[in-house]
Amino acid sequence: MDAETALYAGAGSVLLSGLFYLGFRSSAKRLHTILETPTIACRDLPGLGACTVEVRGRVRSNGPLLSDLARVPCVAFECSITEHWTTRETVRDSKGNTRTVTRHHTATRYSNSARISFEVVDDSGAATVEPDGASIDLIGQDAGPAPPGSPACGVRAHHWNGRLTYEESALPVETDVYVLASVSERHTLVKSTTLGDPFIISHRSEEELIRRARWGKRIFGFLMAAALVGGTAMIGHWFDLTQN
Repeated sequence: MDAETALYAGAGSVLLSGLFYLGFRSSAKRLHTILETPTIACRDLPGLGACTVEVRGRVRSNGPLLSDLARVPCVAFECSITEHWTTRETVRDSKGNTRTVTRHHTATRYSNSARISFEVVDDSGAATVEPDGASIDLIGQDAGPAPPGSPACGVRAHHWNGRLTYEESALPVETDVYVLASVSERHTLVKSTTLGDPFIISHRSEEELIRRARWGKRIFGFLMAAALVGGTAMIGHWFDLTQN
């Protein structure tokens, strides 16, 4: 390896280790917060000041959204319609030989997302969740062409051989959820004003979220160390080459 390549590879690896560090720090913060935050019953929230809590319950809403594709009553959803098509063209190489090349293309023909405030209900009562800024784990839905009445109804392929695929995920009403959030002055569950504190709304259990955060911490930690060691070695190799 020449000196220039060693320098660029080393610098790139060191920069990459910084990105892995951000992932490691985020996973570590998420894990620590979940482990250290107490679970509170909804009826006890009015007695609390500004603090971070966990609440578990069922999603309820008096005016739920309808997802665009599956038309599922929900409090949050994301969807997209993507067109896939192919083209063929004849290309000529430097020797004058020709061949036919098939190229694959994709384009998003429709996308939408929405989220609304909702109630999380447990055996003791209900608490309002204001989801702006939250990391929401959504559940994949069986999606197809949008029915009449949907804003996505009538979306068509733009090419004669185009094929549409449909993707949608949502947080339906009556789903059991785990919420980690800050308690506001209005006793609602909101994003923390402290920079970096997680705001989680998930259909997964607390145990599964802990496992995922631990694995994220381990994987990002390993990648960070490997990139940093490899980058340092490359820069050391560049230094040796330039000194000779």
